[in-house]
Amino acid sequence: MKNTININANFDQCLKKLDIINDKILIVINNENKLVGTITDGDVRRYILQKKVNRKISEVMNKNPKYVTNEKKITILKFKKKFRNIIFLPIVDNSKRYIKYLNLSKPTELNDTAVIILAGGKGERLNPITKTLPKPMLIINEKPLLINLLLNLKLQNFKNFYISVNYLQKKIIDPVKRFSNENDLEVNFLKEKEFLGTAGPISLIKKKYKNYLIINSDIVTNLNYKNLIFFHENKDSDFTICTKSYENKIQFGVLEINNNKIINIKEKPIVYYDFCCGIYVINQKIISQLTKNKKIDMPELIKKSLKKKLKITPYMLHEYWKDIGTKENLLDLNKFYSKYFI
Repeated sequence: MKNTININANFDQCLKKLDIINDKILIVINNENKLVGTITDGDVRRYILQKKVNRKISEVMNKNPKYVTNEKKITILKFKKKFRNIIFLPIVDNSKRYIKYLNLSKPTELNDTAVIILAGGKGERLNPITKTLPKPMLIINEKPLLINLLLNLKLQNFKNFYISVNYLQKKIIDPVKRFSNENDLEVNFLKEKEFLGTAGPISLIKKKYKNYLIINSDIVTNLNYKNLIFFHENKDSDFTICTKSYENKIQFGVLEINNNKIINIKEKPIVYYDFCCGIYVINQKIISQLTKNKKIDMPELIKKSLKKKLKITPYMLHEYWKDIGTKENLLDLNKFYSKYFI
């Protein structure tokens, strides 16, 4: 079964399965097909934040999941009442052998979500390529990067698109208009009169939405954006930031010094840094901090939100992710794109 995994499988197998299934739930079973735990997408993202080296399924899974037996004659409505905060509910037989699961969640509503793609930058790190061609229009998988992103979002049923443009904007607007007309998409352009930074363009949207999904146009990922919106709403988050860990292995023995005394030494320690992936979800509380046509970058907006004690939540990516910041990354993406995307 595609949503099951054996307790003896390794953690990498767990990640690979979660990447390809629609319902982000793995039912953990033993060799006798008996339920021993469950692993949700959220469980995995919280576990990755712990920065453990030897990751085990037995550590990430919920060892005491709620479940029902197939002999209980109760309706879905009763399930929902009894298991109010449960999204996925396994069904087992009297010997606790796994049969199937129920999805008790409501479908994520995307009509009230605006997608803002930030495409106004100069892409100076890729000079001289970007002297005449804006970075969002660089060719990946035989299509411009921005078109690939719009196709992906369309397949995930997003509808309200806004693209911020500035540098070489006509070379973005004309091809995107052709694409949107051919694919029945409504795309609005946020035309910056001057560079507004990585958060300022959001202030140009006139219509109010419940959620705002913001994506840098220079990244490629197989992230399920719909699940990100569901996570954001389920956590009652004001500001959800997609993050990924960067592992830096120090090649020396690192000394710990206190009061001019060496108190410890760590041999070649690994240091982890969590960095922003250029993907965010925000709500109206965050929008209200923006001033129309005033430049502001995301780090500043995050700091302002922290000062106001708004709820800011990390969404740790285990999915494939790469930015197009260097020529090497651009070549790498063209070489391996088909491995990660259909």
